[in-house]
Amino acid sequence: MNEALNEKTILVTGAARRVGRLLALACGRAGADVILHHGHSPEQALEVQMEIESFGRRAWILPSDLSRPDEISGLISRANDISPLYGLVNSAAIFESLSWEETTLTDWNRHLDINLTAPFLLSQAFAKQIPATADGGRTLTADEIVAGWKPMLSERKSGWGTYSARYGGLLPPPETPAPTQSP
Repeated sequence: MNEALNEKTILVTGAARRVGRLLALACGRAGADVILHHGHSPEQALEVQMEIESFGRRAWILPSDLSRPDEISGLISRANDISPLYGLVNSAAIFESLSWEETTLTDWNRHLDINLTAPFLLSQAFAKQIPATADGGRTLTADEIVAGWKPMLSERKSGWGTYSARYGGLLPPPETPAPTQSP
């Protein structure tokens, strides 16, 4: 068990499926209590909750629609009402296989709202709630989260345009020093 996360609470967005599920389980295995955000996957979130609880950790489910700014703005405070947050992992994303030719402005904006704007707003709200004297508490950078995915994302895949735009917006350019806190 990683003592650094022992009994600390981490909010993982998109925790019911795919990469978010793996990150939530990793946090639980490392000793963290985990708040599991999901948008539309209640059954899968319940499975992840039960698995984390089998590690002897606490887990809560917090549904929220990240395409709605009013829900994004309240997610951090709702999570803190459950348990004081130590960390935030932005993993929620939508992926719809869309060709460049068929992608509408509505499709594009939906992807940007959930895949880019939501992590920014959540990270901002998380940073604002960290007490000035806090020891720890951080937002994981997108670079840390997707490090293993970079080779795959660099390949040209049909239908990945709107999804891949997320990483261009979240990852700093290679020559830019990583900010202390980033989405």
